[in-house]
Amino acid sequence: MKQMVTKFLVVALVIIGVYALYPSPADAGTLSDNFDGAAINTQLWWVPPYHYDEHQRCLQQGGVLKIQIDGVSTGGSFGAGLGSCFDLKGDFAIVVDYNAINWPYSNGVGAGIQYMGTKSSVNGHMTRRSFGADDPPPIKENYVTDFMDGNFLDHAQIATSDSQGKMKLTRVGKVMTGYFWQNNTWVKVGSHDYSLTGLDDWLVIGLNANSSTGYQMPDGTWVHPFAHKDVEMDFDNWRVTYDQIRYYSSGGPAPGILQLLLD
Repeated sequence: MKQMVTKFLVVALVIIGVYALYPSPADAGTLSDNFDGAAINTQLWWVPPYHYDEHQRCLQQGGVLKIQIDGVSTGGSFGAGLGSCFDLKGDFAIVVDYNAINWPYSNGVGAGIQYMGTKSSVNGHMTRRSFGADDPPPIKENYVTDFMDGNFLDHAQIATSDSQGKMKLTRVGKVMTGYFWQNNTWVKVGSHDYSLTGLDDWLVIGLNANSSTGYQMPDGTWVHPFAHKDVEMDFDNWRVTYDQIRYYSSGGPAPGILQLLLD
């Protein structure tokens, strides 16, 4: 489904500021994180992790990355997650395992892989998404891709009952695509070609989960996605293959704002 954007909810892995880059980007390679250490790997991720307030958490524990949203959370957009302390140029593929440890039906939370360039209007995600009771989609449990391109949102979803599995987000040229793993093969959810409007050469990436207690539809109707139930999504076995990478130095906020679109 493709639609013009009249509303979108944003939760930011708030990474704003200017950083010095290491002298030269590295050539093609692979990065991975099994989240097995005692602390989050600061060579890959900005710390502390993003969270909107004390009712959301992102922590490395028990060999996984846990993102938790308490049922008492409120706000126009709230959540938690990690943003990369590097960005990628050229083609790449990001794969991660997920396990919905605490995932009530129609809970209103989306969780998965995000990307963004220097322009906040060019970003998107591949997520496992649970739409709230009065969210417009009649089928509440889905895999979802949202690709923001200026004032246009390219949205696709596939119904699922999966509580665990794998997700993948790829860039090939100017095309972004999201997949999930089923029956020993990758199944495409949706894709978007940025050739006409442009996609930044360098993109920052992240893992995130978020929701909202309310937003207004174009017709004035208010929608209340979050079901006010505790939610936890765990990630593991994160891996990215890339054409080119550059790391940011430490000592301040990261560049840009990595956004997760919910609709």
